[in-house]
Amino acid sequence: MYKKITVLIQSDPRKSHRPCEGIRLALGMASGGHPVSILLAQKGMFVLYRDREDWVDEDRLEKFLSILDDFSPIFFADEASTAEAEPAKMDREIHLLSKTEFALKIAEADCLFIF
Repeated sequence: MYKKITVLIQSDPRKSHRPCEGIRLALGMASGGHPVSILLAQKGMFVLYRDREDWVDEDRLEKFLSILDDFSPIFFADEASTAEAEPAKMDREIHLLSKTEFALKIAEADCLFIF
C-alpha cells in the first residue's frame, strides 16, 4: 500500500547535511512508488539554487537531485520563504503556496519527514 509522503526541508543546505538527507529520503520513497511532495521553507529554499559551490554535501545533493528528476518531483514553497531565497536563482520550478495551502499539504500527508 502506497503512502502519501511529504518531506519538509527547512534547514540551510549551505551549513547542514540535513537537506541532502531529506532529498535522499524523498528519492528513496519516490523510487518505491510512493507519491512524494517536497516542501521547502525558510533556508531550505536554497536546496534548489543553481550555484552550490562549497556547500555541505554538495556532490551528493547534486547527484540525488538529478536522479530525483526521473520521478518528476514537484517542489512546493511557502510564499513567505521567498524573501530569503530568490526563485529566479533556482534550477527547478517551484510552486508557491500560501501559509494555508502549505499547512494543507502537510495535513494531507500520511507520513511527514522534517529536515
